[in-house]
Order: sequence, then C-alpha cells, then structure tokens
Amino acid sequence: MNCIKKGMQSICIVSVLLFFISCETETEIDHEMLIQEELETTEALDSKSSISGYWQLINVSGLENASRITADIFGDPWIVKTNGDIVHYSNGKVNAIPGKARDIGTGGIYGTIWITNAANQIFYKDRIFGGDWVKIDGLAHTIDVDHIGNPWVLNKHNNIYKRINQISGYWSQQNGAALDIGVGAGRVYVIGTNKNVYLRKSDGSWANLGGIAERLDVDNIARAWVVNASNEIFVTRDGRFQKIQGAALDVGCGSREVYIVGINRRVYKWIHQ
Repeated sequence: MNCIKKGMQSICIVSVLLFFISCETETEIDHEMLIQEELETTEALDSKSSISGYWQLINVSGLENASRITADIFGDPWIVKTNGDIVHYSNGKVNAIPGKARDIGTGGIYGTIWITNAANQIFYKDRIFGGDWVKIDGLAHTIDVDHIGNPWVLNKHNNIYKRINQISGYWSQQNGAALDIGVGAGRVYVIGTNKNVYLRKSDGSWANLGGIAERLDVDNIARAWVVNASNEIFVTRDGRFQKIQGAALDVGCGSREVYIVGINRRVYKWIHQ
C-alpha cells in the first residue's frame, strides 16, 4: 500500500453522565492514548473469546434482495437492497427508510447513520432523534463509521478519507488505498487494492494480515469478519483467519451482533454459543 504522511487529527469524544453530553475536542495525544487503551483491551478479549455459533435466517417479509448491511449501536441491522431501497429491522418489524443508498454505515454513541448513493454523494441521519437525510460535502462510494462517530470513506480512486469532528468538520486523507473498509472498537481494517486484508497501526501505516477478501466489517471486540470472492466467511482470531460456516455476499457488525447477506440475498444473524 502506498504511504502518505498524514497524522492523526483531533476528534470529538462523548462522555456519559445521566444523559449524553458532547464534550470539547480532545488533543491529538489524548486521542492516541484512548485508542491505545482500547486496543490493549480488545486484544485481550480477542485471545479469550470463542467464535462458536451458527447463522439464523431472519425470516421476515421485507428483508429480501439485500445488497449491503450494517448494524447500529443497539445491534439492529440496516439493509440496502439491490434497488437501493433502505430498510431498518428492529423489534421484529421492518421499517422502510426514505431515500436510496449504495452503501451504509453507522457508529458513535448516538448511532448516526451514514450512506453513500449512486452519485457518490454522502448523507447522514440521526439514529435516535430521527429527521431527514442531510447531505454533506465530499464524494465516496464506500463508507463505515468509527466508535467515536466519524465516518471513513473510499472514493472512486480508492483513496481513504476520515471525517474529522464528524458533521461540522472536514475530510482528512489517510495513508493507503482500499477497496473496502471496516471500522469498529478502535480499529480500522481495509481490503487493499491487492485484495489482502490490512489493519491500521497507531502510526497510520498498515499491517498486512494476508488473506484474499471482497467485503469486511469489524465487531465490538475489534475482530474483522471477512467475506472472500468464493463467499466464504472468516474471522480474525489471534492474528489469524478462522473460517466460519456459511456463505455470504456482505457482512455487517454492530454492538455484539453480526449479520450477513446470504448468497440468496436474505439476511442472517450470527447466534453466539
């Protein structure tokens, strides 16, 4: 992957008291310390947590013809269909969301939903408080959102950009080039232009984990769930890829939940055992 000398920028973090309160932007050093502490925690969890379970079909009308999938802070899936329609599944009910999308991601303490559309435009929508889609500057085809709430995108040239200070901020180009990106629990994974899986290091460089992949996402303990061109599913564990039963076109993670778009374009949920 190509190197571009870009450092970490300041970001906005959120504290929780009796309710959610937005805080002032932290310094670059504070943010690096936050990420390092979280990485140490997730590495310990990664080595101890088992990957045992099975895929269960969500057999509900309205979730057919899925194309892209993600999951929010409550573990509920958001799906983009093959025709661009957006649906949200929660409490046994399928909710049609106005608008069209190409890709979808969600993250942050408020669970803001971000999408890209067929024209590579970028929009966001508040998960908790609702409202209409709001267009934001920039162009991208692929998107995911980190645990702070900052979206990371890929443009048509496979360049990687991170949104600094979320909605009111700006785009900062990051080192490297990628075909897909997954962000979660303080980690960023990408599929490089050579189809290998990479993990972003604290200095902004990328560690090549190998593998050949098409789609990926990151769960709440920082494991990458990967789908390859043969629709096989793998999970990173102790620095290696562990094959998981099933076949998928896409994978999405949120809270402790993991979902896939099966090869029949139905939605399945991973049932932990």
